[in-house]
Amino acid sequence: MSSVFLDDASRLNRPLLWLDFERYAAAVFAGQPTDWTTNAHRYADTLGQAQRLVRSDVVAIPVLDGWLEEASWRSLAGESLAEAVARWSEQGAQRRFVVEVMDALFHRVGTQAMLVMALPSPSQVLRRVGRTPPFSFDDLDDVGSALTAVLRSHCERKFAAVVLRCDEAEGLSDDEREACEPLLKSARYYGWGTALQLDAAPQGSPLNDTRGFDAVLLGNWSESALEASGIENAAGGLGAHFWSQAALQPQRQGMRYGEIPRDAIPERVAEHLTALHGSPR
Repeated sequence: MSSVFLDDASRLNRPLLWLDFERYAAAVFAGQPTDWTTNAHRYADTLGQAQRLVRSDVVAIPVLDGWLEEASWRSLAGESLAEAVARWSEQGAQRRFVVEVMDALFHRVGTQAMLVMALPSPSQVLRRVGRTPPFSFDDLDDVGSALTAVLRSHCERKFAAVVLRCDEAEGLSDDEREACEPLLKSARYYGWGTALQLDAAPQGSPLNDTRGFDAVLLGNWSESALEASGIENAAGGLGAHFWSQAALQPQRQGMRYGEIPRDAIPERVAEHLTALHGSPR
C-alpha cells in the first residue's frame, strides 16, 4: 500500500475502510431522482448525508460518469475522443456540475475522509462510446491523453489519489497500461496516490500486471481470494455477498473495500456498518 494510504491508516491507527456508496445513496437517500447527475446541490447534499452514516475513510468523486451517461456522448464515436473531452473540460453543464460537486464535497466531506478522483479507464470509455475490442493503441492513447488533461484541469484540488476504474476481466492490457502512464505520472507529480479498480475481474482469476498502483480494488473478491492472489496491496472483501448475508465480521487485515449495492436492505446495511466500525481494525 502506498504512503498516502499507509500514512492515513497510521494516523487512524487502523486499516482504512473504503466504501463506494454513491448508487446506494441515490436510491435510498434521494429516491433515485432523474436529475441525479445534473443537480449538483442534491447530489452533494445526499452524499454528505450518506457519509455521516457510512463513515468511509475514502470517498471517490466520479468526474466523467454523468457526461458518459448522456445520449449525446454516443454520437462522438467517429471523432477524436480527446477532442471531445477537451470540449467538456472547457465548457458545458456537466463540467459545471462536477465543479459544484467538488466544491461542496471538499467543504462537507473533506475533513471526514480522503477524497479521490475517480476516472474511467480508456477501455471503459471506448466501450461506452460504442467501440468494440480489441482496441488499438492509438484509440487507447487518444483517450488516455484526454483523461490526463481532465486530471490536470483539477490539479489544484487537494485530492489524496486518483482511482482508475477498469471493467476488463483481466485488468489493464499492456497497451492500455502504456496509454495510462502519463495520467499516473501526473497524479504522482501532484502528490496523489494511485488506485486501480477491477470490478469485472472474476474472483480468483489471473490478472494482468498490477504493479505500480498503490492499491488494487477487488470489491467482489472474498478475503480468502485476496489472500490467495498474492497482491500485497489488494483491497476487497466487502462485495454484494457481504451486504446480503447476516452480519459478518471481516478477518483479513489491511484496507477493506467494496460497494454497497443500490438494492441493499438499509437495516442490514446499518448492521454491517456497525460491525465494520465496531470490530477491531
